[in-house]
Amino acid sequence: MKIPIRKKKSGSPSSLKNNDNTFQSIMKFSFLFILFLLFISCNNTPTPTVVSGLEEPSQNELDSIKNASAIKTASNSLAIKNSKALLFVNNGLKGVYLGTIDNKYFKLCLEKTYGDNAEGYVVIGTDKRIVKGKINKLGVEPTTTGNLTLYRAILNEATNLNGQYVITLSLSVKNNSGEGAWISKNQKQQSSIVIKERAL
Repeated sequence: MKIPIRKKKSGSPSSLKNNDNTFQSIMKFSFLFILFLLFISCNNTPTPTVVSGLEEPSQNELDSIKNASAIKTASNSLAIKNSKALLFVNNGLKGVYLGTIDNKYFKLCLEKTYGDNAEGYVVIGTDKRIVKGKINKLGVEPTTTGNLTLYRAILNEATNLNGQYVITLSLSVKNNSGEGAWISKNQKQQSSIVIKERAL
């Protein structure tokens, strides 16, 4: 006895054709969509120009570097200009100051000033001593005869380092005077100094 074999019912040829067309349409759409995404992503990120393994800087970065360089150059030239001006700040103090130290002849000669540094010598009686130190402007004091400019000189004996001269100078157009002291290195001795005039 033969057993009849049932054939599966398949859809009509037109329905198979519709299924194939739908599948192909989905595939085409997916493919086009993927191409579209790739195209957009490629256009949004420009490829960097590579020079010796480094990325080329953008125009904004170049402008920023130029501006920083210009500011630094301007600041350096201003600092140099100011430092040159500071070198001559006490230049007007050079000269000879005459007076007494414990009733002996005293002469202070400022030969060099650069910034707040000073060099010169002191003569006490007939003894000459080289001195180096600092001079600082203390301020201006108004008086009836004009303004007095006050300076503090702290000068060390450079040769035998016996002591230090601390002198306050009061200088104006009409009056140049001062007072101070010589202090020994061990600070056990002190001598009064009186500046009576400036010999220009």
